[in-house]
Amino acid sequence: MANLSVSDYNNTSTSKTNITYYLDIVSYVYVPIFVAVGVIGNSLIIRVMTSPNFSRLPVSRLLMAMSLSDLIIILLLPFNQNSLRHLLGRDIKALSEAGCKLYFWMYRFVRQTSSWIMVTISCERFVAVWMPIKAKRINTIRNAYVIITVVCIPFVVYFGYVTSLADRIINGVCIASRPIVGMEVKFRIFVGVNLLLYYFLPSNILIIVNSLIVYKLVMMKKKRQTQIDITRNTESSSGRKNNKCCVTSKTNMMLLCVTTSFVILVAPNAIFHLVSFIRKENAFESTSLLVVVLRQMAVIMEQLNHSINIVLYVLSNNRFRKELVIIVKRTNSKPNNKIELNVTGMISSVN
Repeated sequence: MANLSVSDYNNTSTSKTNITYYLDIVSYVYVPIFVAVGVIGNSLIIRVMTSPNFSRLPVSRLLMAMSLSDLIIILLLPFNQNSLRHLLGRDIKALSEAGCKLYFWMYRFVRQTSSWIMVTISCERFVAVWMPIKAKRINTIRNAYVIITVVCIPFVVYFGYVTSLADRIINGVCIASRPIVGMEVKFRIFVGVNLLLYYFLPSNILIIVNSLIVYKLVMMKKKRQTQIDITRNTESSSGRKNNKCCVTSKTNMMLLCVTTSFVILVAPNAIFHLVSFIRKENAFESTSLLVVVLRQMAVIMEQLNHSINIVLYVLSNNRFRKELVIIVKRTNSKPNNKIELNVTGMISSVN
């Protein structure tokens, strides 16, 4: 009986080792891809939003802030992977206690700001669709900066306090969500609040607001079609109005795609943490084979959410796509212009 127990233990250990090995291999593949796509994609979004055609739109400030948050998350991603620790033989985050706390403070902060800036974008679209007359007074560039500030400042303070209670270096590894002695109950409350603030509250707001936006757009389309049928004698004028409405609808569709992808792709990670919270387990430290696999899958889905916005923008918005093509062409033409100028200068000097 004892021999059977030892054999079972060895088989389980071997199975966990094999799974960890394969998960590391998967990580070595998807992490560089996500980093490359995320860095390039979010940088291009920021560049497009600073172009003259987009910079005058208040929503461009919110999209820039969200892209910056996503960009930072993507850059922080590799350092939170066990595969990197296995590859290097040490935890880079554990070089110092301050560095450990700073890392998880930044990671929590940008995740929360990304979620809530997305909520503000949906609210901005809600105002534009449901209150078009008041939208010009409400949706301004100044108010966009105010909203970003209001979203960021509370999270800076809140996560600074949470990080001071929990994140620390243990046996050379920077461990998140390990509270100091005597603060376990309080930190458990913080974990529940973080889950609520990061996913469950924003996702419910997004679902409600986006449903109202879609409903209004459908009603507007039906009303517009009725007006077109009645006023066929003013066909050219109606055609211009339709084109304007078409542009507005495509902008709304682009933002609806982004918010929908957030609700879908982040759900596995939120549910995984919720299950760990209910079972009173540390989601980051559990060695259960099932938990390890689910954790890796949830992280992949979440990081995909922060990387694919550029793809959604290109597919769903023709205006963004045209501006992106112009920027890429302009960037590619600069080296050729420099070469031509250098050649012309050499010829002039020879003459």
